[in-house]
Amino acid sequence: MAATATENAREVVQSPSRTVLTSVAFLGVVLACTLPVARGMFVVVPIWLSFIQFTFGVGLLALASVADGYRSLRTLSVGIVAVQTQWLLIQFSVADEVFGSGSASDSVGVLIEEAVQLAPALVALAALGATGYARSDLLLRLSDPSQTTDFTWIPGIQKEWPWRRASFILGVFFVSAFLTIRILGGVSYEFGAYDSGELGVIVPAILVAAAMNSFAERTLFAALPLRELTDAVGKSETLLILAAFFGLSHYTGTPGGPLGVLLTGILGWVLAKVMIETRSIVAAWIVHFSLDILIFAAVLT
Repeated sequence: MAATATENAREVVQSPSRTVLTSVAFLGVVLACTLPVARGMFVVVPIWLSFIQFTFGVGLLALASVADGYRSLRTLSVGIVAVQTQWLLIQFSVADEVFGSGSASDSVGVLIEEAVQLAPALVALAALGATGYARSDLLLRLSDPSQTTDFTWIPGIQKEWPWRRASFILGVFFVSAFLTIRILGGVSYEFGAYDSGELGVIVPAILVAAAMNSFAERTLFAALPLRELTDAVGKSETLLILAAFFGLSHYTGTPGGPLGVLLTGILGWVLAKVMIETRSIVAAWIVHFSLDILIFAAVLT
């Protein structure tokens, strides 16, 4: 009887409440995004800030690895560390200093930079796969054609959408909205300035770069933590946490600043919702890929 009481007491100590897990997860993503926010506010970001942020991410991963009550934050902490690694690779100009992206052509340079940024995502997936996570745990699967996503909370929508329809409608909406914002902001697309031979290089580079970036971001900001975090803290809380993670990390993104954080956070919330309801990365990746095509097309034309 005494042993049982001791074990029950230990379980209580080792099992933090849902509120505590939610708070730790939210604090984790906010602190994880201090570097991109600092990059948007200061000309030079101190190296010590980068290493403090990275140390915090590693500490969260250690907590999730050794404390039973926090194991549900393991995939989120892996994603945080991988994203922080991406930012360190940018800060230390690894793509240029190691792989020569700066001296390559624009198309090759962009592909090198995106390949370097994709590497932490692939390492994170490999590490989780090696420790027993299945592809379905990380949403790396095709959706069943019958699976739907719920947007009936939007006035005028009366039934759930099949995931293929959701991909198309959301893609058209977000691409149209983003393209409008870009054009109003003075961005132009100069495909007509290139001959067919040049476009034969530029267009594939745009598509490959968009595919790499969108896969890396959908993986790290949603696919890794979604299922495990949802089971631990609930769907609504998880969507807010991942929206904050995705939004804050794009403080210096396209678009950037506080408005960019808000818009990107909304996008992150919608895409994470689609992923959790279809139990797959595919539909959200299609939408994200379409948006990234616009970004890289502006960079390379």
